Amino acid sequence: MSNVSIITVVFNNRMGLQKTLKSVVALTFPPKEVIIVDGKSSDGSLEVARSFLSKISNLQIISEPDKGIYDAMNKGLKRVDGEFVVYLNSGDEFWGEPLESCKQESMMPVIISDPQKNTKWQDWVKLGGFGYCHQGIVFPSSHAPYNIRYKLAADLDLIQRTYPEGLQALEQITSGGIAYELGGVSSQRSLFGKYETIVASWDNLKMSTFIYVCLLILVTALVPRYLKRNLMRLLRPVTLKK
Repeated sequence: MSNVSIITVVFNNRMGLQKTLKSVVALTFPPKEVIIVDGKSSDGSLEVARSFLSKISNLQIISEPDKGIYDAMNKGLKRVDGEFVVYLNSGDEFWGEPLESCKQESMMPVIISDPQKNTKWQDWVKLGGFGYCHQGIVFPSSHAPYNIRYKLAADLDLIQRTYPEGLQALEQITSGGIAYELGGVSSQRSLFGKYETIVASWDNLKMSTFIYVCLLILVTALVPRYLKRNLMRLLRPVTLKK
């Protein structure tokens, strides 16, 4: 058993939650605990969570209204007993055995899929060293809470505050990773999301890095989303065994 806690946030996504928890059950090297934070779902998500009580050791379930996904993650963080934490939300999946070699803060490979286009690619560190699917980051459980004043960029803000020099120095896990499917709030970043990214970067980064990040945001904003995703599929093909 690892010293990693898993926090899974769900709201009316029973099928996604079932997929996520099945991937946890399939692990040979399981997490120390799994904390499910349900935002008072009405679709049976809570019943799905309870059905795994006998299958997952040290499974905790919280079910109460919240102020959004980042508030729900903070509720889970307060319950964490492990030294490290991974945010594996409903619909995300483990593949391989990523926790087997997880002994410190690190990064897991993330395979992103776009079901509408039937395409996949592997994520990489971008946006000046701070852009990465936060599901693939093994954070210290002592990290500061998510700043819930951000609606779309609280994950980026957390990365910048936790790793002010960027993610490049983190150990790379090769024994497994995360499968992440586009379609959630964080994958639908709008102009408001870019605005929040700039605000967070202004608050957290030194001036030279802030200017660099803003230039990257400007350049990527000029490229249509469909073209960016096609480029990622071509430049970052999935070469890992899921």
